[in-house]
Amino acid sequence: MNKEQLDKYYEKYLTFHTKTGTRVLHAIGNVATVLYIIWCLYNCLWALLLSPFIIYIFAWPSHWWIEGNRPAAFKNPVMAKISDWRMMFDMIRGKLK
Repeated sequence: MNKEQLDKYYEKYLTFHTKTGTRVLHAIGNVATVLYIIWCLYNCLWALLLSPFIIYIFAWPSHWWIEGNRPAAFKNPVMAKISDWRMMFDMIRGKLK
């Protein structure tokens, strides 16, 4: 996977995340994932295996109830995860509404 492929996928990914509520819940899920990883490092290392899935508690319901579509992670979970973090950082930097 190269930068051009990631950029192309990210543009498509954003079309599945057009509503502010969806984007905000994805960002909350990312922050929750980081906090969960920190908790695991101090309390339960084996629980780190679940860390890639923490975001889905927030992200998937936002797709079903706010966006009205299916999560991108079903088709390409790795590129979706990368795009999700990129979307959050673009939101922080003001590149997305």
